[in-house]
Amino acid sequence: MEPKKNRDPRKINQVARGRERESAPLPIRDDTDDDEYFDHVDMVPETQPFNEEAETQPINEEVEEVVVTPPKRKVNTNWSPEEEEALAKALIKISMDKHVGDRQTKQGFWKRVLKHYQSLMPRSQRTKDQLNSK
Repeated sequence: MEPKKNRDPRKINQVARGRERESAPLPIRDDTDDDEYFDHVDMVPETQPFNEEAETQPINEEVEEVVVTPPKRKVNTNWSPEEEEALAKALIKISMDKHVGDRQTKQGFWKRVLKHYQSLMPRSQRTKDQLNSK
């Protein structure tokens, strides 16, 4: 095994032909070099050109007032034990249906669960979103 040579950090490893190259430091550019570089570049002005016609014409737009009403908040109602039991029965019945199986969409599944839930709890006003979130 060959002993490692101490190399100058500016030198890089051997190149394909077996020679060593010395990396040269990059030239430092003066500010004047940058200015010359940007001489041929078109610059975009920082402000838009002044339009005198826009300033002289008064704006006569009528503003219609709109009354904004906040959306009605739904009242959170707690689930009774009977409602929870009816939901569990509906979920089990619909998910174990051998005729439909997994050939139904998410929306179709929850519509069927809601329909069966409403048949078990006819007075309930629950929506399929409420059933899904439970």
